Amino acid sequence: MSISPVFRTLSGLRVSHLSFSYPGADPLFEDISFSLPRGWTALVGDNGLGKTTLMNLLVGALKPQQGTISPAPEQLVSATCAQNNTVIPDNLEEFGADWSRSALNLRDLLGIGDDWAYRWAELSGGQRKRLQIVTTLAKNADLVIIDEPTNHVDEETKAQIITALQQQRDVVGLIISHDRDFVDALADNTLIMTREHVSAGAGSLGRGSQGRAVLGRALPGHNVTVIRHYACNFSEAQSQLRGQQLSNAGKLDQAQAQVKRLENLKRDRQAQVAKIEKVKASGSRIDRHDHDAIRRLQTAKMMGADAWASAGAHQVDAKLQAAQLALSQVSVAAKRYDAQLEALMRSIEPSSRAVVASVERDFLGDVDQGSAATGQAKLTVGAQEHIGIIGRNGAGKTTLLERMNAALNADIPAYYLPQEISAEESQESVSTVLDLPAELKSQVLTAVASLNADPDKLLTGKTPSQGEVRKLLLCMALVCDRPQLILLDEPTNHLDISSTEALEQALAAYRGALVVVSHDHRFLRACTTTTWTVRDGQVDVQ
Repeated sequence: MSISPVFRTLSGLRVSHLSFSYPGADPLFEDISFSLPRGWTALVGDNGLGKTTLMNLLVGALKPQQGTISPAPEQLVSATCAQNNTVIPDNLEEFGADWSRSALNLRDLLGIGDDWAYRWAELSGGQRKRLQIVTTLAKNADLVIIDEPTNHVDEETKAQIITALQQQRDVVGLIISHDRDFVDALADNTLIMTREHVSAGAGSLGRGSQGRAVLGRALPGHNVTVIRHYACNFSEAQSQLRGQQLSNAGKLDQAQAQVKRLENLKRDRQAQVAKIEKVKASGSRIDRHDHDAIRRLQTAKMMGADAWASAGAHQVDAKLQAAQLALSQVSVAAKRYDAQLEALMRSIEPSSRAVVASVERDFLGDVDQGSAATGQAKLTVGAQEHIGIIGRNGAGKTTLLERMNAALNADIPAYYLPQEISAEESQESVSTVLDLPAELKSQVLTAVASLNADPDKLLTGKTPSQGEVRKLLLCMALVCDRPQLILLDEPTNHLDISSTEALEQALAAYRGALVVVSHDHRFLRACTTTTWTVRDGQVDVQ
């Protein structure tokens, strides 16, 4: 079944001076403005900055307290693709019965089986994601929003998704993704959400240069959510953003120095006024041969100490207020702690053993018979080797990691972080951290902050998200156990880009052995040096 959109020739969407807050909470967005042109725009930013809330505002599921969206959401046909691949598309049955040319083309683009719509419960995670995307595109909507389309999918599926979306250029499309290679390949425009600090003083951020909209309004000395629009792909946008942040940091130093200079000048002027008043009060005791004192007294009498003080104070105060205003309008990236986690990783001594782990090359064979029966040599992990494991969904990557973990020697400190953590394990991890001695707890929370998590939020005792709990468990192991071998299964799932970059830098600094399963090839290039490719239960080393 096909739905006819109202604005199929929609040239773009405009958000103007939008403000939104949840009941009883501080403002999430305040006076934000940006445009979505036709084609695909990537929306990237740290977890918790409001990407999902913004999506719900754009489609009309939430209403802003102030500002406008033009055209209005109720005038548009909108379609959204959920992040969670367990969400059944609301038009799944209609799509299964649609054999139109456009529906067949979409099936071919994403390799959708004719019976998939009727076998939802039997499909793999990657197959469900493809079906979610194709049913979203089948709605033929004006505004299409796709949330984290590459979570849990392999490189082949990712390539199919990119090809399918590249052919849908006549929509206004928003891709919410933390996959850097994916958004670079697809999006010609980028919206970057950041958390930035604006110094004490009232002020608002205005329109930036080179087509970038720098938006948000600050309270004194507060962090604010800022949205910038770049007419380029993510990598170029990120480069421009970092250049702007470095420039702002320099401007902040200059503005702070100017405020400090004027504050010192004000104190000096006040001291001079006090000295003149003292001279006037003691005029009868001035030595008649002290010509400097006589001149100061005559000057004070001619001007009047009150008039002099008023004029001088007014001039200095005016300059100081102007400098404070300039300081208040300089925004800088909110403080991060990446270097502290890197220092922790470097402090962990590697094992003295040459080999810390091994697994059969044909690891799905008869493990009891071992390599002698299969004729295959064992794969080994050196004490300081960093290995990335890749392969299609279902090839056995997780099984390989589990087999390796099960065969570890007990005398080698190791840590294994699985792909998914249960709600019970998540809550237990928070309780464990809260019960740690003060010094260890402080070290764990500092490490967590290095991965762009909010320690204060964790201290509330609430069950953390998947991304938060994985950061917490890894940091707790690093601080408390100091493992010489780390095994990670899809560690970048549920992480925002800043967290991913912080993690890859920390892992690159780690001196122990590292084995990582991931579909994020850019992440693996940054923190591993050897690649194992899993195919049909066997491993090729590259």
